[in-house]
Order: sequence, then structure tokens, then C-alpha cells
Amino acid sequence: MTKNFGITSFFLIMYILTLSWSSVFRFNAWLPIYNVFLFIGIFSFIFSILINNTKKMPKLLIFFEDKLIVIFILLLSLGILINPNTKSFNYFLAYFQVFIICYLFARSVIIKKLSLPTLLNSNTAAVCIVSVFIIIEFGLRIIFQFDIHDFIPSFKEKSMAVVTAGVYRAIGFGTEPTQTGFYLCSLGPIAIWNLYKNIQINNKLKHLMSFCVFLSLIFLFSASAYIVIFLTLLMFIILRWKWRLKIFFRVLFFFILISYLITLYDPLYQIVLDILETIWGKITFTSDGTSTNARTSLLTQGLNRIYENPIFGIGLGYSSSLDESSSINWYVFLMSEVGIPIAMILFFYMIIQLIRIYRSKIDARNPLLFGAFAGTAYLGTLSTFFYPNLWLVYIIYAKIILSEKKEIL
Repeated sequence: MTKNFGITSFFLIMYILTLSWSSVFRFNAWLPIYNVFLFIGIFSFIFSILINNTKKMPKLLIFFEDKLIVIFILLLSLGILINPNTKSFNYFLAYFQVFIICYLFARSVIIKKLSLPTLLNSNTAAVCIVSVFIIIEFGLRIIFQFDIHDFIPSFKEKSMAVVTAGVYRAIGFGTEPTQTGFYLCSLGPIAIWNLYKNIQINNKLKHLMSFCVFLSLIFLFSASAYIVIFLTLLMFIILRWKWRLKIFFRVLFFFILISYLITLYDPLYQIVLDILETIWGKITFTSDGTSTNARTSLLTQGLNRIYENPIFGIGLGYSSSLDESSSINWYVFLMSEVGIPIAMILFFYMIIQLIRIYRSKIDARNPLLFGAFAGTAYLGTLSTFFYPNLWLVYIIYAKIILSEKKEIL
């Protein structure tokens, strides 16, 4: 069904287009530009309902498991009464904003105001834009020693992250390469699928844009992204793909050819070896860098706190109240602060979403499953749950399901 395009639709599209912009044009630590667009879109939608008596608020709870999120938020409110600290209420508001306003309510508004092609095409455009930007950013830094971020307003200080001597990591529009990798791993597969399935452009351009997405992931040099992609591909091999020997040999030949070409130029070969050694050190926690040591220490601390306080946790926002860094694993972080029972309610919701997508019969099942699994796995490598990449995957799935059933909120 074609949606009427208006102010609300415009700001919702801008929200999707800027979803990876967690650093650039950011107002403050809690207000990235994409949330500004989302809030304006939501407010304009509510305002249109108030002045038009024929309209009504869309359903907030679409699927039966949505009640788990409401239960999770209610238990969080009780949890901060049991284990209060100076940051408890702030973190409760953060979870309420992310899951009630920016997920459940935003999902209803997006489904109501955006057509499925508009939603999918906006995501594809956003992924292609950030991928091309990453390639340009990396190329300018390597070839001309020119940092394009010096000329873009950004909340975060200039990134000096290097993967080896003289090779800087691209960061895109995000706060760090890991965050941008989270975005590309979650929404990139859906963007590429829609590019080939629904967008009418030259095939050569489609191949070029897909290659840009692939290349941008390489230039991030994110160990988290590589781990997540490997695990997701492994999951697909086990659950979804029926491999043909011909396809296997093509992939094997491609990697052998690339490896051989790299060895022909010794300076490039040495750089690649240094890069692989750095990434392997981060993956296995064997690197001597301060970053790896800090990550290991924080993860160990989070696990110890779960062991010591398995039921109620140490209190929501406790780590922040002590000015401690969060665990690199959001699942560990959440369980350590609110306890295993409360955390498992939200985790069950995520598991149900994966099962729903896996058992669905929609055309976009594979890219949605890839994005949902990758996004879920990625939260095991960072603690910033408030970046809405995975939640948008769920929104796209809900929109597709309701569109096929011809249901309108």
C-alpha cells in the first residue's frame, strides 16, 4: 500500500539514512543526529493525531512476545529500588528510551507511515553511502595523509586507531570502527539483498556497490566484525545453505588468488601480515596492547560480578556510578547489573525474533536472518546496546510480515 508522504515520513527516512551517524553532527553524548530525526518524526506524528480526530494511535504491541519488553522494563524499575545508585534512574531512562520509544513506538510509526519499498530503499541508500565514505576516508588517509574527519563536526575526538604502523582504521560516521562494523553487519545484508531484488539499476553498478560494502568492512579492520561474520556464515552453513562443490571451489580459488597476488609485492605482504597478527591478537586476547588487557580485565570483572550476584545483580548503572568502563560484552554487562532472571527476559525476546525469522517463508528471510544473527552476536563484543542497528532489523521484519498479511496498524 502506498503511504502518504509528509513531514513525519521525511524525518523517518532521515532517521534511517543517518542511522550509522553516531559521531558526526552529534549534539551531545546522549543525542546523536539520527535520534533527533526520529523524535521529530514521532512528535509530528503525535501532533497530526491530536489535530485530526479521524486518526488513532497505532498498536504498540504487535507480536505476543512484545509483552516481554514491557515486563523487562517494569522489572528494571523494581530493580533500581532494590539496588539503587546515583546512575540507576539515568540507565532506566536509557533502557526505556531505547526499547519503548525508539523501538516499540518507533516501529509502529515506521510501519504506519513508510511503505515497504521506501523502508528498504532508505536502508540500502544509507548502507551504500557509508560504505563509499569509508573507502574515500581510508584512501585519502593512506595515499595523501589527509583525514576527512578534520572537516566534519564530530562529537568524538579525532581517531588515531591504527591496525599497524602507517595504516589507520577507517571509522565511517561512527564513534569507532567497531560501532560502524555493527551497523554494516546488521543492515548490510538486507541492503544488498534489496539492491539486487528491488532496485532497477545497471547490474554493473549493483556489483560495484556490493563490492564497496565488502571493501568498507575490510577497511574498518574490526576484529569484532570479522568474528561476527565468521560465526554468522558458520550458522548459515549449518542451518540454511546447501553448498555445492562448484561454489566451494570458486570461493577457495578466489582466496588463493588474492593471497598469491599479495605475496608478489613484499611491502604489501609485510603490512598484511602485521594486520593479521594484530587482529588475531585481539580475537584471542593474546595481544600485548593496553586495549586488549583492558577488555580482558573488564570481561573477567563482569563474569565475577554475575557469579557473586546472580539474582539481583549489582544494580543498574553501578559501573557508571563508579566511573568504571563497561564490559565489552553487553550480555555480561546486563546480567552483572540487573541479575540473570531479568536479563534473560530480554534475551528470550531476541531469541524468539531469531526463531521467527528463521521459520518465516518470506523472500527476505536469509538477509534478515543474517542481519539479526550478526547483530545479536555483535552485542557480545560491545556494551552499547543503544545503537539501534539490530532493532531496525526487527522493524524491517515486522513491516514485511504485516505487509504480506495486508495488515495496517
